[in-house]
Amino acid sequence: LAALSSSLDAMSNTGMVVDQWGTLHFNAAGLSLAIFDISAADAWKNMQIDALADGAQVLINVHGTSVDFGNHGYTGFNKGQVLFNLPEAASLLLNGGINASLLATNASVGQGWGQINGQVVVKDWNSSVQVNDAPMPNVRPNQLQRLPEPASLALVGLGLGAAGLARRRRT
Repeated sequence: LAALSSSLDAMSNTGMVVDQWGTLHFNAAGLSLAIFDISAADAWKNMQIDALADGAQVLINVHGTSVDFGNHGYTGFNKGQVLFNLPEAASLLLNGGINASLLATNASVGQGWGQINGQVVVKDWNSSVQVNDAPMPNVRPNQLQRLPEPASLALVGLGLGAAGLARRRRT
């Protein structure tokens, strides 16, 4: 998971983030995978995802060793569509409610309250925050749809051929 976090962090930004009056606006218009980078200090601000399409996914890489998500608003965050990747975080504080998954393999989660609708991977947990499972689709970096492997297709073809041969022998 640490390697996955590093590979997600290495992905290039595909969208723009604009701070308007203390609210971070993530522009996901026309993107099936919107990737953004923010600092740990920005995690404290209100956040809004603009023009997120059904089935699209958002990756937000958060940089810094101490991340406090505060108690603020998350507009346009849909269950199963947003992943916060915190590759550098050693401490993490959560308050309020959020529809997103968190990947922070080196982070200790301290006191907090609220609810997460997503999945959480952290080093250790010492919080009363409630976590409700809302999984993200299984998407590999740089791959938006899972395609069958060539070996699997060959195996299916072999199976169909064997079934046809067995049927021919019976007749």
